[in-house]
Amino acid sequence: MEHVDSDFAPIRRSERVVDSDKIMKAISDDLEQKNFTVLRKLNLVPIKKSVSSSKVSKASPVKEPMDHAFYQKFKSRALQELSTSYSSISYVPGLSEFLSNKLGNMKNYIVFFNQVKHIHQYAGIDRLVSEILSLVDLNVVIIEMNDYLTEEDLSSNKSKGCIESREQCRYKVHLDFETNEEPLNNTLDLMMTVIKKIDNDQKINHIFYFKFEQLDEMSSSTVIAPSKLREFIKVLSFLEKTKNVAFKFLFYSNNVGISSLLSTTLKKKISTELTVFEMPILTCVQVQEHLKKMIMFTFDPENKLLQSYNSLVTFQLNDRESKLANFFEFLRTFPHPFTYLFNAYTEIIVQSRTFNGLLDKIANGLTVKNYPHHTYNFKKNQRLPLKVTRRVRDR
Repeated sequence: MEHVDSDFAPIRRSERVVDSDKIMKAISDDLEQKNFTVLRKLNLVPIKKSVSSSKVSKASPVKEPMDHAFYQKFKSRALQELSTSYSSISYVPGLSEFLSNKLGNMKNYIVFFNQVKHIHQYAGIDRLVSEILSLVDLNVVIIEMNDYLTEEDLSSNKSKGCIESREQCRYKVHLDFETNEEPLNNTLDLMMTVIKKIDNDQKINHIFYFKFEQLDEMSSSTVIAPSKLREFIKVLSFLEKTKNVAFKFLFYSNNVGISSLLSTTLKKKISTELTVFEMPILTCVQVQEHLKKMIMFTFDPENKLLQSYNSLVTFQLNDRESKLANFFEFLRTFPHPFTYLFNAYTEIIVQSRTFNGLLDKIANGLTVKNYPHHTYNFKKNQRLPLKVTRRVRDR
């Protein structure tokens, strides 16, 4: 057997006369499509990349058959890391560890998130909090505080209807604390609801998650009704003394005045200490860097799938003409880049049935046309769905 200089393993010279032009064309087509079907039939196995061909240097799909459960595990870990990165965790020191370790335990916490200027900071953290509490083996009660603490316009028909409907289902519950003030009809009966829940399930441990957000930096601190704030303070004081209850009051704020009012009041009236996280203000360059980190996964550096995936993403980001690079260029001027990328990328991962299909979607499918931003929700006050609900056909 003779050997010839080639980019491939030793070739067995055949005495059979063949059309060399056809063979070379078939090999060329094989390399172009990167499936190596003809090369395998000819026992020609690539042992090094062609210097002259830029296409051969791209990250190629995985050739070996892959166990479905193995890829599903890869998808699950990728989605988990994507969600964590989206939640602003990657650039807020200590936040991920705090939320994971503190939210689910039977201890009271008051947490302020200040300088929340972007919806991805609010929606991302709120999403992670909801996921953590959904896994807690306790009775979790989530109470939205915006309608409770803020002033209501009693001239509004909607407000009147809400008050009237609540009056029909008032709870007759004995409170462990007394108040000289007459109960207000428009408080939504927060105290009554909380106490009734505890009385009905005295043998069960409860976590009460109070969520309040004020992201409008122009709002005056007078939007908070003093009587409701005093009532809420009494609720927290009562919960501090209750053995089978832990409360978590999370306040998302972009309003210095309201943050100062709540901080001062709670420090005076409640023994639970305040934990404060300051959201960083990112430059345009920093935004781009964190967007790239969102889709460059690190959960298992030795994982061959992850290595192949990261190689493809790196190549696509460095190629200015690639669809991924063009998508990132669009994100430079889009007002909600983190939320847009998170939603679109989540859909791509969820919809991909195979690893090669995932790579193909990233390289060829991630466009504004295929994943239009108008199909996503960018409202600051609405939590993002825990699962993808918009169905998109496979591309």
